[in-house]
Amino acid sequence: MRLLGLTTISKAEGHNYTTRRDVIARTEGGPLSYSDMEVSTAIAAMDKYRGGEDGEDGEAGAALVVVGLSAARAVRESVFRDDMIRVAHRAGASIRQLAEVSGLGRKAVTAIVSSDATLHD
Repeated sequence: MRLLGLTTISKAEGHNYTTRRDVIARTEGGPLSYSDMEVSTAIAAMDKYRGGEDGEDGEAGAALVVVGLSAARAVRESVFRDDMIRVAHRAGASIRQLAEVSGLGRKAVTAIVSSDATLHD
């Protein structure tokens, strides 16, 4: 991947980051661009999972960031999965079918289907 127009910014904590402000990354799949808000959000998440100002640097800090971002994504995906289980059940899928395809137990699927949760956007 080749990145064009990268700008390095320094934060008060002494961390150096690279921002892709109005930058286009050229990849085989086509151009990618990131807004200042997206970059700021990513930096904030990285700082949060790294442990803030006193957080880990280097390999340990990078590993913490990956674990934290992966956990956040897993939560979002489980919410989406649960919503789709409710939709499929309302459309006629059985608890057994849903348990089989989701890898969850029947009790877990029954609890999801019975929950009052509303569908998320």
